[in-house]
Parts: sequence; structure tokens; C-alpha cells
Amino acid sequence: MTDTVSRLRELLAEGTPGPWEPSEDPPDEEGPGHFAIIHSPTLDFLAEAASPNAVNDGRLICAAVNALPKLLECVDLLRDVQTIVGSQ
Repeated sequence: MTDTVSRLRELLAEGTPGPWEPSEDPPDEEGPGHFAIIHSPTLDFLAEAASPNAVNDGRLICAAVNALPKLLECVDLLRDVQTIVGSQ
């Protein structure tokens, strides 16, 4: 689990700053389901998809990326509690 948490921290630090927002734009002329799915404050366009489930995928990706800092903070707090309880 430590490797996974460390890797998530690295990816978050190296990625485009958030918050990320899913696009609600309609599909463009390239075909059904093909459109920008993620926007950020620093980039108007982060990702696109050509999938029938692209809107839901974009929402999931944005929610996960936006929640990650708080989730990592919770991991740190739980580790601190584990250390305190383990030392008693």
C-alpha cells in the first residue's frame, strides 16, 4: 500500500493542477461520444474520449482526482494514529 500511496502522490504532483471539471459539452462532429471530457483552471482541455460512456468516465476521473488530496491526507492521519496506538 505504501508504494501505491507514494505513486499517487507523485502522479498528483506531476499532473495538471485542479480542480478538474467534467465537460458537459455535446459531442463534436467527429462522431458520437467523441468530445472533451475534462477541463482545468490552467488548461481548457485535458482529455477527450471516443466512448459511449465518456461523460460518466470524465465525471469519475474528475471526482477521483479532485478527492485525491483529501484521501491522501486521511491516509497520513490514519498512519499517525497507527503509530501512536502501536507505541502504547
